[in-house]
Amino acid sequence: MLKRRILSTLLTAAFALTLLSGCTSNSAESDYNEADTLLGEGYYNAALKAYQMILHDYPESPLAPPALYRTGYIYFHYLDDPKTAMEKYSELFYLYPEAKELTLAASDLAEIHSRAGEHLKAIAQYQWLLEEGSIDERALYQLNIAKEYILIYDLRQARIEFSELISAFPSSVYAKDASFQIATTYYLEGSYDEALSNYNKFLKNYPSDALATDAMLGKAASLEDSGRLEEALAVLSELQELSPGEDELIKVRIDGIKKRIDAPSRKKKRRRRKK
Repeated sequence: MLKRRILSTLLTAAFALTLLSGCTSNSAESDYNEADTLLGEGYYNAALKAYQMILHDYPESPLAPPALYRTGYIYFHYLDDPKTAMEKYSELFYLYPEAKELTLAASDLAEIHSRAGEHLKAIAQYQWLLEEGSIDERALYQLNIAKEYILIYDLRQARIEFSELISAFPSSVYAKDASFQIATTYYLEGSYDEALSNYNKFLKNYPSDALATDAMLGKAASLEDSGRLEEALAVLSELQELSPGEDELIKVRIDGIKKRIDAPSRKKKRRRRKK
């Protein structure tokens, strides 16, 4: 008799806990949906309070990690408070280390650090994403790492990152961007022959790409800065025919080169007059 009563009590308690768990889950989901609605309608402060209430009332709920991520998201994207956003994202990493929202938070953290000029910290976030983030996004993370190195003027390392992207993700849409940027890094450091070679390589591989015009401008600039003015003029004249929309910019460049070509002959005439 006693054993039956004990068993009955345990079963009743278990059933009550199941009901309570179900009610908690439903309440958390209802509150979360309400918070999402507020966010979607642009009531950012109200949405923030709603998400924070979920964290307070249901910290063990599966909806707690996305709620915490959304608080950081609101602070960063809507309330212009990157400092608090970073704090919220740090809490997310600490409290919910397995949350799927970590990659979204890391991406925002990288952007926050980059905007603040903290490029090495941004690189650290992108490197974490490269290892832990979505496979589909890894080419983009690699591209962003390379661009961060450009921002601290470590052009050699930037080229290494761009080359790794092309090698690891040759069919990625970002491979062509990396190819163009390699040429640009050579131009920025004054290695005009290498820049010219890589601009030509890009134009050969992607002749119809949107960056082709920029590649030809880069090619012309490399020729001009290395003193090969006639060749630079020929490239710009070709580009003028191919890209009428860029006509004014190209015309200014052409006029500038023509003046440089004419300058030596003018000096010679002046010398002859003095004699």
